[in-house]
Amino acid sequence: MNTQDIQVIQCGAAVNLRADVFKLLEKNPLLSTKHICEILHIPYNKFKGHIWTYRYQWKTEQQKQTGSKCQLPAFHKPSAWVYIDNLGLKVSDAIEKGWVQTKSPNKYLIFRSPGVGHMKWFPSTGRVNIHTVKPHLKGRLLQLFCNGFSMNGLIDSVQILNSALLRIRFKGAHAVFGTPEKLPYMEIKLFKLSNGVTIRLGDRSHPNAVEIEYCYPDWAEKNEMLLGELYGFLRGKPEEPKKLEDGKDKGFYVS
Repeated sequence: MNTQDIQVIQCGAAVNLRADVFKLLEKNPLLSTKHICEILHIPYNKFKGHIWTYRYQWKTEQQKQTGSKCQLPAFHKPSAWVYIDNLGLKVSDAIEKGWVQTKSPNKYLIFRSPGVGHMKWFPSTGRVNIHTVKPHLKGRLLQLFCNGFSMNGLIDSVQILNSALLRIRFKGAHAVFGTPEKLPYMEIKLFKLSNGVTIRLGDRSHPNAVEIEYCYPDWAEKNEMLLGELYGFLRGKPEEPKKLEDGKDKGFYVS
């Protein structure tokens, strides 16, 4: 029997099985072979091979496939972070240079640059969180940091500024993949703690898109810091040289 010309007599009318299977898969691509046979009211044991063939053709044939093709994503809400606790900056100087201290318990500071983004500085830990607006480019992250620390005179050394810029790390962003139809709302947080990935479908901001929120996990960031401290401890850090006595040079002292 030729699978391209199977005709099934249903309710006294000739129905093309292949066309009906394709129509059902257009509405619901997750239908199984058994479910399709139940919907079409045809015997499963007799037509399961043909239905499986049509499902395979619908999924693999480029001309007949009606599933949504993945387009290039649009990126939103990128963020980065850097630690500046070793730069010796004072909070009082930052407030005079345009930073605003909040009323939160940790007294973090915020800096806003119109059209570029904003930064949050936590003096207790020395961490600075950087958030930019569209267009989301790496240059905007660097520009925002320069606006908050260099252009206002907080950092007047080009060498210190360059060392801080090189330490800026990308934290994460939102990748939005558009779809032709509105999707039902769903939020998947299964991989948020382990891999820093959250998947949202059909939310208010993007009702006809799949939004993937990804970020560098907090546990990985902490482990990286601990490994850095352990590496420095194992290598050993040289102590400051002792003061010269009696004007004699006793060389550089290392414990």
